[in-house]
Amino acid sequence: MYLMRPDQNSRQGLIDLCDALSAKGEIRSIVEVGSFTGESAEILHEHLPKADIFCVDPWRPGYDDKDIASSHDMTEVESAFDKRTAACERILKLKGISRDFEDNFELLSVDAVYLDGCHTYESLKDDIEFWVSRCRLAVCGHDYTENWPEVCKAVDEVFHKPDHVFSDGSWLKWVS
Repeated sequence: MYLMRPDQNSRQGLIDLCDALSAKGEIRSIVEVGSFTGESAEILHEHLPKADIFCVDPWRPGYDDKDIASSHDMTEVESAFDKRTAACERILKLKGISRDFEDNFELLSVDAVYLDGCHTYESLKDDIEFWVSRCRLAVCGHDYTENWPEVCKAVDEVFHKPDHVFSDGSWLKWVS
């Protein structure tokens, strides 16, 4: 089975985002919504060395017809995530969608969130609105590009524009 792997450009964009977050101070907690096989979780783990990384993903197929990741066998994808992250003690797997963890004490206040789950306008806007009040530092995400107009629309509607867009389409909005 083909599982998407980030190219060097997408790795560098996320590394640059991590550097921007770290420049504001030590990052102790970040939520990643949409973890797929864990490549980005590994990058977050490596480049935010003191952060607990909470990976929120339902690992369910069919969530977005426009997203090729949605058509994968999610049992295999989740297994790949589990294998990839097994040795990373600061990566915490949370199976579900953001709102499933509304009352999770550890997620009431986090330094940042990285949104790369469902890319539909409604889903992303809901994720942004759910997490923005819980983030002390920044709301971030992926795919702020012309290929994902619904992502751009949701981000722009809530924030007007991101404060920074990185080489891979990762975006960042400071909230403090």
